[in-house]
Amino acid sequence: MRDHPGLVHAGPRRSGSGAAAPADPGQALERIAADLEVAATTREAQLKALPAATTPVAVAHRESVQRILAAIRAAQAELAELAAGTYGSCHRCGGRADLDLALSRPWSPLCGPCALR
Repeated sequence: MRDHPGLVHAGPRRSGSGAAAPADPGQALERIAADLEVAATTREAQLKALPAATTPVAVAHRESVQRILAAIRAAQAELAELAAGTYGSCHRCGGRADLDLALSRPWSPLCGPCALR
C-alpha cells in the first residue's frame, strides 16, 4: 500500500500515531482523542485540497473522504461513552467495540469480530 501525505495508518493494537497502546485507560482515552483530532484535521485538509469533482472517480474519492470524516466525527461524539468504559455499539451485531480496536481504528463502527469478517 502506498502512503499518502498526511494520512495516518494504524496497525492492530496500536494507536493511529503508531505508538504502543498505553496500559492506563486514561492515557488511552487521551491518545484516542488526539488520534481522532489528527485524523479529522487531515481529512478536512484533504477535502479542501481535492480538485473539483468533475469525473465519477473524483466524485467517488470526495464521497469516500467525506464518509471517513463523518465516521471520525461520530467517534468523537461517542468519546464520552468511551471514557465511561464503553465504546458504543457495533453497527453489525450490536455488541460493544473493544478498547484494542478503538486504539487501532477509533472511528470504526464495528466490534473486533465483525471487523474481521
